[in-house]
Amino acid sequence: MIKLIVSDLDGTLLRSDKTYSEKVVPLIDELRKHGVIFAIATGRAVHLIQDIFPDFLEKGAVICENGSALLMDSKLLHRAKMAPDQVHEILAAARNVRRLYPILCGTKCGYAEKTDDPETLAYVGAYVTRLEFIESLEDALSLDDICKISLLDGMDPFKNSYPQMRFLDARYHVIPSGGRWLDVLLQGEDKGSCLRRLQEITGISPDETMCFGDFMNDVGLMENCRFSYAMKNAHPDFKKVCAFETRLTNDEDGVLDSIMETTGIRVP
Repeated sequence: MIKLIVSDLDGTLLRSDKTYSEKVVPLIDELRKHGVIFAIATGRAVHLIQDIFPDFLEKGAVICENGSALLMDSKLLHRAKMAPDQVHEILAAARNVRRLYPILCGTKCGYAEKTDDPETLAYVGAYVTRLEFIESLEDALSLDDICKISLLDGMDPFKNSYPQMRFLDARYHVIPSGGRWLDVLLQGEDKGSCLRRLQEITGISPDETMCFGDFMNDVGLMENCRFSYAMKNAHPDFKKVCAFETRLTNDEDGVLDSIMETTGIRVP
């Protein structure tokens, strides 16, 4: 019996225009009535979840910052914290790569250095709604705790930043996070590790867990569940690590379709 359902957001539960079906919240409520916990697992910050799903934090669990933080029933259960020397090391490496725009992800908001580039501002604004521009990124260390560093690649992360930043994998977790983003997290922090924490807290096993994703930063989820679903629109390499594929794409609400088909729990 499925007792925990976990879904990525972008490219998965969210449509391409960043909206979601009006059936999402009623289905989450119906799942709760049947004893099934619904969780979001995203690279976005928790305050962005508040912006997208105003009432969701009280309805389930949230794995955010690509696994650097975990909340359930509005309570923070886990949050990673980078030491200042770790932030300095990652930023030093990033500044040796062309066309990278770093954002430090803090508990209050994201922090970035000022830029006049309209393309960068537009792309960042679509994903980071609470952003403070500062003169130097190092100044953020005195303002907030940093859990993750997101790097906006002006080219293609797989061809540009990832090959050049991958040497950090010996001490950190470097992962392409969809679109033009590359994330650097502390070693051992990812969506999979947060899912394991959530399973331990709830007493739910991987055999009772269903997960949905579309990109390589979702692999950790798939490694910790029996019912691993790649979206029909998922990256081809990601599909190889999943046991199942949704019948419909994210724009066709493939997550909801698969949940209702598999569990038999439906909403009008």
